[in-house]
Amino acid sequence: MLPDDSKKVSPYFAFFLIHKIQIGVGILGFERYIAQSAGHDAWVAIIIAGLSINVIIWFCFRILMKGKNDIIGIQKELFGKWMGGMFSFYFVIYFFCFVVTLVRTYVEVIQVWMFPHMYTWVLSSFLLILGYCYVSGGFRTVTGICFLGIIYTFPSLLLKIFPLTESHI
Repeated sequence: MLPDDSKKVSPYFAFFLIHKIQIGVGILGFERYIAQSAGHDAWVAIIIAGLSINVIIWFCFRILMKGKNDIIGIQKELFGKWMGGMFSFYFVIYFFCFVVTLVRTYVEVIQVWMFPHMYTWVLSSFLLILGYCYVSGGFRTVTGICFLGIIYTFPSLLLKIFPLTESHI
C-alpha cells in the first residue's frame, strides 16, 4: 500500500535525503580512511564506489516502481511471509547498527572538538533524545532536518581548501 500524499516528499527533497544518508558525518575524515586502505589509487576506488552505488539505487527504484508497495510489502510479495519477514528483521538490525555507529561517530567528534571530558553516555543520550524528537515528528520533519543539515554544513566544505593547497596533485 502506497503512502498518502501528506507523507510524500518531492524529488527535490528526496535528493537531500539520499545525499544526507550517503555523506553524513563521514565527510569529516573520509580522506584518511580511503588513503589508509587504497593509498594513492584512492580516486579509482571512489569512482568505482560511486558508479556501483548509482547502479544499486537504480535497481532499488526499478523494484519499488514495479512493486507499487513499500520495501516490506515487496519483500513479503517476492519471498513469502516468513522469508520476507526475516529480511525485514534484517533491515531492523542493519539500521540499529547504523544508528549505533552514527551516534558513536557524532559523539567522538563532539568529544574531540568541544567537550573532551564529558561522558560518552551523556552525549549519546542527548543525541538519541534529539533524534527521537525528529523521527516522531514524521517523515517530512526528517526530510527538513536533512535539508537544513546540508545547507548549514555546506560552508564547512570550504575548510577542505586549506589541505588542498599543500597537496601534490
